[in-house]
Amino acid sequence: MKKIFLLCATTACCAIGASAQAPAKFNYQGIARSSTGTPLANKKLGIKISILDGAGNGAKVLYSELQQVTTNTSGLYNLAIGGGTAANGDMATLDWGSGDRYIKVEMDPEGGTAYTDLGTTQLLSVPYALYALGGVAGP
Repeated sequence: MKKIFLLCATTACCAIGASAQAPAKFNYQGIARSSTGTPLANKKLGIKISILDGAGNGAKVLYSELQQVTTNTSGLYNLAIGGGTAANGDMATLDWGSGDRYIKVEMDPEGGTAYTDLGTTQLLSVPYALYALGGVAGP
């Protein structure tokens, strides 16, 4: 009986571990300010995030999504890119290794969809990705 229970428990753990995948999301943080530079405190914002291919100057949009966020007292907001309502493309199927990617951020300070372009910047590697690129050596 103990062997059957142990076998079932081991099988269940393996099945759970096999289905685990990295989420198709990553964190983003920004500070919302008025045109005069004053932080937009405790304000509901409409945000549009786009992932662009190749270059930041009007390149092909691979993915875009819409989100509603609320700022804190300093105008800070946090969101998970990939966790919004997709407007174009599929975050889970993006080919991250086929070229440079840029992120374009647009905002409506009234919480709607009348977006203003806040800028575009290249997405760069993080230290863990650079480490993984070199392979993991065992002890």
